[in-house]
Amino acid sequence: MKVLTNDNLPFFTNYMVGKCFVEKTFIMLLCAITLQINCVSVFAQSKTVTGTVKNETNQPLSGVTVTVKGTNIGTSTDNQGKFSLLLSDDKGSLLFSYIGYATQEIPVKNQTTINVQLIPEAAALKDIVVVGYGTQRKKDLTGSVATINVAEAKKISTNDITGLLQGRAPGVAVNSDGQPGSVPSVRIRGFSTFGGSSPFYVVDGVPVGTSIREFSPNDIQSITVLKDASAASIYGAAAANGVIIITTKQGSKNSQMRVEYNGYYGWDNVWQIQDVTNREQYQMLNNESRTNAGLPLFPANNPADPGYIDSIDTDWQEAGLKTGTRQNHNVSLSGGGNNSTYNISLDYFNNKGTYVGNGPSYKRYTARVNSSAEKGIFKVGETFNYTHSHENSLTFRDDILLGAIPPMIVSLVAAIPTMPVYDPSLPNGFGGSNSEYNGANSLNAIGVNSTFVNWVDVDRTFGNILKI
Repeated sequence: MKVLTNDNLPFFTNYMVGKCFVEKTFIMLLCAITLQINCVSVFAQSKTVTGTVKNETNQPLSGVTVTVKGTNIGTSTDNQGKFSLLLSDDKGSLLFSYIGYATQEIPVKNQTTINVQLIPEAAALKDIVVVGYGTQRKKDLTGSVATINVAEAKKISTNDITGLLQGRAPGVAVNSDGQPGSVPSVRIRGFSTFGGSSPFYVVDGVPVGTSIREFSPNDIQSITVLKDASAASIYGAAAANGVIIITTKQGSKNSQMRVEYNGYYGWDNVWQIQDVTNREQYQMLNNESRTNAGLPLFPANNPADPGYIDSIDTDWQEAGLKTGTRQNHNVSLSGGGNNSTYNISLDYFNNKGTYVGNGPSYKRYTARVNSSAEKGIFKVGETFNYTHSHENSLTFRDDILLGAIPPMIVSLVAAIPTMPVYDPSLPNGFGGSNSEYNGANSLNAIGVNSTFVNWVDVDRTFGNILKI
């Protein structure tokens, strides 16, 4: 047998062996070059972006979340407000978010240093809920909480802050008789027998009890309603009927003085008139009832009697209702410096009702001042609110009109049409009725409301001082 060696291998065999060696060497070299190119490419596209996040007063913010938009890549700022983030390319954008501040989005592009100044965002507001012990994200709350869109609610004219809640919070019922100056009835989760039924109000962190009349709706920044029993863990038994937390408008740091005016003038009318009997219909029905009972007809309704009334046909709703007016004017000044803020507002509200006579009417003057200043770790501030109101309510004198008389608005529907509004022969010149002559004792509510005056002046002050 012949042994093949390198010397006696055929040319073809030597050629194939050499070719395989060259190809393997070329493939290994190509892989190494490709791997090196890929590595270089990776390292060329990755870069580190650093920066500092500050607030509106140029103070560093710690704990600010910095994320790459659309990814799970992110970090947070340290105590000096600094961050560092490794990015794979220049095509993304960084999102900066912090509770109480508006989220900012900044494209990276070719930047390696990105410094950001966050702008404060009002706290009531889409994702933040003001609660008794600070602010929380709405998704983190376990209790039942409702926030009111104050800007939308202010489109409705109201003399009371509680009027802003009407129809705007589930589980909160607000009822009012519509009388100027009246305080609406607010019920959260129905009626309660513990300590009354009114909710507990907190303004700028200060408990004010179950009445909120001393504030103008124009001064309100946010309203939060705590509806369930968890509010009792903060305010105790006073919160058994729920808690309504109100924050008022504040000034802004590093801003020029801002002067604002808001006002309106409007008219009020009763939109629905009740259908009642006129003189002929009333006399016919009254006579039929007397005849069926076997009783004689009343003189005023008996055509055969000399005292028969055929010249009086009073439409009490037309005579007793008029066009009311309402107006509100508010002027505010706000602003602040590097370490201070201020907000000053003056408010005038006047509402004249739709009932003929002295009332109802409600007039209110409100002045409000708040300011704050800080230096280092120290902060001081104050809030002062003064309100003067003049209210002439639609009611009668219990010491003059005795008995269980219904509200005076009912008298315009129940009064008989054979009673005149005015009668010069009677005291004060207003007409009246006699049960033996007219067949009914009807109250001339127009005369009562024009004769009696039932007004009350109230001065209210509210203030608190903050010192940290």
